[in-house]
Amino acid sequence: MSILAAIILWTFTFMMILLTITYALFFALALKKPNLQVEDTLKKEQWQPYAEEIREAIRWYEAQEKKQLYILTRDNIRLTGWYMAAEGESRGRVILCHDYRTPALVNFAPLARAYHESGYDVLLTESRAHHESLGRFVCFGIRERFDLKLWIECVNKLYGADKPIFLHGVGMGGTTVLMTAGLELPGNVNAVLAEGAYTSPYALVKKIMKTRFHMAPEVLLRYFDFWCRGQAGFHLRKASTQEALRATKLPVFLIHGEGDTMAPIGMAEANFEACGSEEKHFVRVACAGHGNCLFEARENGPAALNFFSEHLALPPVEAVLENSAENAEETSEVKES
Repeated sequence: MSILAAIILWTFTFMMILLTITYALFFALALKKPNLQVEDTLKKEQWQPYAEEIREAIRWYEAQEKKQLYILTRDNIRLTGWYMAAEGESRGRVILCHDYRTPALVNFAPLARAYHESGYDVLLTESRAHHESLGRFVCFGIRERFDLKLWIECVNKLYGADKPIFLHGVGMGGTTVLMTAGLELPGNVNAVLAEGAYTSPYALVKKIMKTRFHMAPEVLLRYFDFWCRGQAGFHLRKASTQEALRATKLPVFLIHGEGDTMAPIGMAEANFEACGSEEKHFVRVACAGHGNCLFEARENGPAALNFFSEHLALPPVEAVLENSAENAEETSEVKES
């Protein structure tokens, strides 16, 4: 075998190895998993301290009257959301975006109750490739930001654009709401709250590769992006939380756990620094990890309350979370398509 032939064979073999490795990584990280059950999630260590409080809030939520809404995304995927109208005259609408491979009710049942009891309509969205929403692949916020914009337009069309809209997300959902804030949005979108958001989908995947798989060379990320484009139709480098925050004029509230190992606190600091809004707030929660800040941030309630009071007039975080432990009257659940 000539030297040239050996080089070509070695190069081809090396490329095939990289394609195989990144193909497996892509499917491990992006492919839709069987629906995660609430109880399985609550058994995880990070949720154990709040499990009973979340279960009680879920019981309350399941007893409420709700409408099941659907949207069709730009790439023809049907997504599901649950709309819970306020009792009496609504003061505004809150759209909730859950974390990566986390049941929406684990992230939001206590807060959905608090928002609703404070006089707000609540839309609990289910991201593509999660739960009842269709789609084969998670897009780490890149396509989800456009999905969220469609949800905003959906509720404005169905219920009128005369009420303020507040976007609230956790983890991947937090990144989604921040990246959505950089888009051209209807004028009634009022403010954004994000917990545990990362600086970009690219940075998140790089971090996951390094921590979970102990590999993150640039060449692997390029091949990973090859599968993102070929299989799921998105470019890993096509969206950045920081770029969106530079563009937004919406009030932004960032809350982040100092013990977050998925999206380290440095990502929140970088997001806050990049934010071009005249009104921006950043709360660090010393004892919190990823996704549990508002459970751990009871002493930081006043900071969150000031933001909520100005834009949504909500009660303090302490009251928000304590409400979830109260017993609710049993009512029948109504689902409408």
